[in-house]
Amino acid sequence: MVQTDTGFSLCSRVMALTDPPATAGEIVRAAGSNLAFALAVLPRDRRDDMRVFYAFCRVVDDIVDSETAASEEKSAALDRWRALVRNDAAIQPSARPGLEQEMLALCEKRQLPVQTLIEIMQPGIDTHDPDYHAAQVMNFILGSSGFGSRLTTEIREKRGLTYGIYSTFYNLDHLFGFTVSTSTKNENVPEMLSLIQKEFQTMLSDNVSKKELEDAKSYLIGSLPLSLTSTDKIAGLLLSLQLNGRLANYLELRENAIESVSVKDVRRVAERILTPENFTTVLVGKPEGLDNATPIKKIPNAE
Repeated sequence: MVQTDTGFSLCSRVMALTDPPATAGEIVRAAGSNLAFALAVLPRDRRDDMRVFYAFCRVVDDIVDSETAASEEKSAALDRWRALVRNDAAIQPSARPGLEQEMLALCEKRQLPVQTLIEIMQPGIDTHDPDYHAAQVMNFILGSSGFGSRLTTEIREKRGLTYGIYSTFYNLDHLFGFTVSTSTKNENVPEMLSLIQKEFQTMLSDNVSKKELEDAKSYLIGSLPLSLTSTDKIAGLLLSLQLNGRLANYLELRENAIESVSVKDVRRVAERILTPENFTTVLVGKPEGLDNATPIKKIPNAE
């Protein structure tokens, strides 16, 4: 972190609350991060831009982590940065050279889009459920595999609406959920949500291909041994199995369960689990073109 005993002072200088305001160069030097050395290999124009962006990320992080600033100060500082990046006319940036001016110039130069973060959750499946491994195969095809998954193919590769989109099972002691996480430009949110719904409906209505099935099973079985490259990773896996009440031969049972999954099993599990009509969707940003969203400006019981 940039913060030392001076705490919020550098953040305050960045926010032009003291004089003179801090520059990206000062912030990068104060951070003492090895990343600064990595940036040195970039062409000068890109290196300067990356230093500004790194300084911005560092300062915002330090504002949140400050132990000396009051919560009201931190909230005001974050609100100001949010407004500046969005080019809110109500916020007047510092007229003096500093990170504010540098970040505004970077946003204009690179035309950095203001995006909406999208988190979708619906009910999932217990890890001890007999259908759990079939559900993992289904999810690999739908969205957990990254490149090659249906969500990534349709939404990133074909349309370029996002840098990444993933689906995953989210399992806690008292919650079994299934989530989709992504982000997109504000104006693309309605199309993004529609496409996610479409891919869920396709998984419900059509069988997966044999190639999709075999690729998923091959990866899920073959990737596990490749992840156990050290004694601490092996120990971590064994501890996890014990904490979850798994049998001593669980890894063998897992492989057999995945290998036995059929096209019909994937369809059956999709019909059992996927309920797009029960989506709980959280949008963080300023999505455009939505008539049925409920704005929440303050989260209760949270700072």
